[in-house]
Amino acid sequence: MGRWSDPQRKRGDNLKATIAQWRGLKGMSQTELAEAISKTQKTISAWETGKTEPRPSDLDAIHRALRLRATDHILLQKDLT
Repeated sequence: MGRWSDPQRKRGDNLKATIAQWRGLKGMSQTELAEAISKTQKTISAWETGKTEPRPSDLDAIHRALRLRATDHILLQKDLT
């Protein structure tokens, strides 16, 4: 078996798609999001390509930077599955 079990892999795939899609919907570049949450563009890229996953505190920062509500994330997750 690979690095993650199947449920973990699916969550990771959804997470990277979610970050990229919300960033795009909000008209924000990777660099702009990185600056807004005190990360590098390389870090945002790694999250969006699935090379790494953001920490819970990073997810909170992403939500604030993109001005997302909890329900926004839930609705997009339903669209991605």
